[in-house]
Amino acid sequence: MTVLRVAVRVAAVGAVAVFCGFQPPEPDEFDEAYDAHVEAMDGHRERLLAAFEAEEKLVRAGRIDGGVKLSVEESAGLLRTMQEEKKAFEEEGLIPLSIQMREHAGEFLTRGAESEKRLRRAAERCLRRALRDDPEAAAEIQSRITLYLTPRVVAVLNVSVGSRSDEDVALWSDGTAGEDRDLRWTCRRGVLSLSGQEPGTATGYRLDRMRLSLDGRSMNGVDEKGKIKTATRVK
Repeated sequence: MTVLRVAVRVAAVGAVAVFCGFQPPEPDEFDEAYDAHVEAMDGHRERLLAAFEAEEKLVRAGRIDGGVKLSVEESAGLLRTMQEEKKAFEEEGLIPLSIQMREHAGEFLTRGAESEKRLRRAAERCLRRALRDDPEAAAEIQSRITLYLTPRVVAVLNVSVGSRSDEDVALWSDGTAGEDRDLRWTCRRGVLSLSGQEPGTATGYRLDRMRLSLDGRSMNGVDEKGKIKTATRVK
């Protein structure tokens, strides 16, 4: 049987099915968007893992970002940190903050956020249609939005004022920070910043700017009032 005849027969079967009142199910836009998001995130994850491999080779060769010179012991320590960061990323989704990897981590989060925006737009279109046509389906879609699009913790810092341990601050994948996600965090050029409104304080806002150590495990700087702030990565 020729390809043309097969095509005609398939078309005829489809026409009969429609005539008899059967409509083939339309692809679920949310499912398709979610599958595309998972595929994209798998690619972003593989790129970050490949970056670990490439950056470890540079550290072994003594080539550090910014022309920093390290002793043999410091290089060995940085390599150990990067290996621990890689394991934490693979097992828990925690991002690396060491000098060689923090830029790659930023790219990973940015690309992930772009993919999530596309998924959210598709989900919201499905939700609007369901609210109009099928309220029961709308509840199920809302549950899936919560399941698929809730930000995840990518690091936890213990932030201190002077010698006093102050608080544990979670950093979330969407750029929010804190248990209630009422702060924002950024990491640019080796400086990690925490900012947000703080009602009841003298200034009414918070701005901590702390420079990361080479291994990304500690940082120090000042807050909006000029008080010394330090932090240790605890997760």
